[in-house]
Amino acid sequence: MSSPSNSVLEDIISGIFSDDSQTQKQYLSIVGLLYQTGIMFAIGAGAFLVFIILRPRNTRVYARRYKALAKDERRPPKLGRGPFAWVPAIWKANEQYLMDNVDMDTVYFLRFIKLNIWLLLIYTVLGMCVTVPVNYSNGNNANVTDDLNKFALLWITLYHITSLKVFWLHAIGAYVFTVIFFYFIWREHKKFEIDRQNYFTSPGYLRKLQSRTIMVTRVPADMQTDAQLQAYFTEHSPSYPPAQVSIARKIGELQELIDQHEKMVRKLERVLCKYLAGDYASKPRPQMKVNGAMVDAIEHYTREIEGMESLINKTRHETETFTPTSVGFLSYPSPQIAHFARRSMRRIKPLLATLAPHPKDVIWSNAQLPKNKRVRRLWLARLFSIVFCFIAFWPVAGLTFIADASNIQ
Repeated sequence: MSSPSNSVLEDIISGIFSDDSQTQKQYLSIVGLLYQTGIMFAIGAGAFLVFIILRPRNTRVYARRYKALAKDERRPPKLGRGPFAWVPAIWKANEQYLMDNVDMDTVYFLRFIKLNIWLLLIYTVLGMCVTVPVNYSNGNNANVTDDLNKFALLWITLYHITSLKVFWLHAIGAYVFTVIFFYFIWREHKKFEIDRQNYFTSPGYLRKLQSRTIMVTRVPADMQTDAQLQAYFTEHSPSYPPAQVSIARKIGELQELIDQHEKMVRKLERVLCKYLAGDYASKPRPQMKVNGAMVDAIEHYTREIEGMESLINKTRHETETFTPTSVGFLSYPSPQIAHFARRSMRRIKPLLATLAPHPKDVIWSNAQLPKNKRVRRLWLARLFSIVFCFIAFWPVAGLTFIADASNIQ
């Protein structure tokens, strides 16, 4: 005999089906869900087809590293132009290969995607094979039909259950799902610790200059010299004094000269590649028009490069006259000492010390910003994000409406 409290709860559950909103949803056919699945599959297949078509025709995007690392040992293998020529290369590229030839960030981005796939796969199998049959078999199936056009989604959800004794399975399932989630997170964290330690002790990392360098920002004006900054860190971190200290300076037109020099070198390389291909002895030397007159292209670019090099060297000798910035670099004898020194600098204010990135990864105009401008840009970026979210809400809402199973129905 059921207790009065159970009788009341059973009446509440049965009363759910008399609610107007639930009564309307009760007749939502599973065909709408199948249509929604088909639409999503079509969108995914279309995006995949676009990739298949564009990959062999746009090597500047899809084979960028192959061109950029022409003389580097990390250069990836050349892929054929076939629609599925990329599949064997991906199949053979294990994590160690990616760690050695790409970087750690790429490896863990791919691991994050695989983690999501495995979690969704496990949750889907458990839900479809355990929860859905329990929901369906423990309800009032008097009106259930085999016709898919009349098969309501409500019949495989919690709303279909009419017995309180079944809900223990859902409570246990919630704990099981949570344990599975935290197990995968713990496993990824342990893997990350091992890979991080191996990465920091690998020969490729140890021979990099930035591996034993610390970048310091927010340096006050009274410490913006090499000697003063070295004295400051020697005093506040006596266990790990820096071997060399350098304050970054505003180099003015030097960076522009270097960029122009690099462009001119590339132009000369292109001319030489075309000229030296095949039997160049019988070819005429390449010509180009300069100020309305035809000149030898190789000699012209060579003179331009030599002139820029002399100007760059002259400008570099004037480094001491350049205006210092609020960014400094501390070099240490080894990466291990640099990491220990970085830990000891956590409480040094107002300076901010971080492990130095690759020089090409530093946006110098941003690194040299004073604090007030940095805060102003930060709030401006937040404002743009809010405006973007507001604008993006409407197309996303429209797409959600279109993809909703009830609207498809």
